[in-house]
This record gives sequence, structure tokens and C-alpha cells, in this order.
Amino acid sequence: MASQVIVLHHFSQYAPMADWISLAWPRLVAFFYEDGRLAVQPFLVIGGFLAAQTLSKQSGQAVGPLIWKRYLRLAPQLVLALVLVALATLWLGHELAHEDWLSPLPTLGVFLAHLFFLQDVLGIESMSAGAWYVAIDLQLFGLFALLAHIARKSERLLSESYVPLIVAASTVASIHIFSREAALDAWAIYYFSAYGLGALVVWARDSARARMWLWITVALLLLDWLSDPRTRPVLALLTAFCLYGFSQSNGKTPSALFATAFSI
Repeated sequence: MASQVIVLHHFSQYAPMADWISLAWPRLVAFFYEDGRLAVQPFLVIGGFLAAQTLSKQSGQAVGPLIWKRYLRLAPQLVLALVLVALATLWLGHELAHEDWLSPLPTLGVFLAHLFFLQDVLGIESMSAGAWYVAIDLQLFGLFALLAHIARKSERLLSESYVPLIVAASTVASIHIFSREAALDAWAIYYFSAYGLGALVVWARDSARARMWLWITVALLLLDWLSDPRTRPVLALLTAFCLYGFSQSNGKTPSALFATAFSI
């Protein structure tokens, strides 16, 4: 559902399709234009959920190789997409030169910035609407892997698992501080409030201590919402609840699920 909403959000932005559709359904187009980007929140939560599962299976690897492996998984598809964008621009550019939504042909520097996922960090106009998310996904995975590595170093010294605690603290910091700074929207910490929730859900399924940190994070998120209601954190929280509920189901009754969810 979220993927379809974000596609419609893009359709509502870029002419000529947006111009044609808005004539027939102006309110619907306005909704997807203004609120369609909220569909990114489920992507971020699910990304954190899957990243936590991945790192739990590869806990012995160093941070650098993990990030490089993630890059190699993302880069080929992005490069192919950007090449197709450049070819389409070259082919249709003379016919659509008057359109302000058409990106110019990229220079070598612009293409290299995209290749290394640095376009938004360097303030370069994106060649494609979705390129920013690929870059943020790599940043989030790298930040998450680094936090997990630091926490595991502490485990060896203190003989206690601190990965959920450090991720929970980073999630709360993102919710209360970093996600409020629009200037940080090119950096992973801006979006970690959603990504961290997804990771905490994975650990909360099997650990009472991790479940405690998840519910503390949820309580602080709700306090933030009471003081300054924002849609993005609440949508991320609802997505995390859905992931937690379905991952705990296994044929259980609703009452049994409720009892499991709130047992610490």
C-alpha cells in the first residue's frame, strides 16, 4: 500500500500527468501531493526491522564489510535507473525543454555524486525522485551497524547486551531533537526515529529487556506527540505495532497477544 501511495505522490508532482489528473480529481491530487510522502515512514520502519534481522545473522562481521555489502546490493539497480534517466533526458530533452521538472543531463561529477550516494549531502539536484531514499537507506544501515558494533564492544566489558539500549537512546534522540531539524533531512539521524523502532521490534519479540526498551521508547514518543503532534512519528509507531503484532501471532488469540506484548 505504501509503495503505491508513493508512486501516486510522484504522479501528482510531475507534469504533464499531474496537470491532466488534477483537472479531474483536484482534491485527490492535492492529497497525494501534500501527504503522499508520509508513505516513506513504513519503508523506514520495515528497513530497520530487516536490518536488525540481518545483523543478528552476521554479528561477527566488521562494520566496513557490512556497509560495503549493503552498498553493492543497492548500487547496481540505482546506476541502471540513472543511466535510463540520462538516456530518456537525452532522447526527449529537446521536446520537453520548457518543462521545469525535467532534470538536465548530468555531468560526470553529478553522476559520481549519485554513484556514491552523496548528491543530497553535497547539495546537488537529484537526477531521480527516489535517489534520496537509496542514499538514506545506506546511511541508516551504516549508522545502525556502527551503533550495534559499539554496543557489542560494551557487552564484552560488562557482560550484558546493550545493543537495544543504544538503539533505543538513538531513536529517542532522533524523535525529540534531530527529526525536528529540517536541515538534517539529508542525514540518517533525521530518519532514525522510524528505523530504530523497526529494529527494536525484532529484539522485543525474544527478549524481555529489549521489550522494556521498546516500550520506554514508545512512551517517550507519545510524550513528544502530546507536546507537539506530528503525523510522521505516529505513523512509524503504528507500522511498528503492526510488525510486532503479526510477528507474534503464530495462531495466538488477541488476548494472548496483548499479554505477550506488554510482558516485561
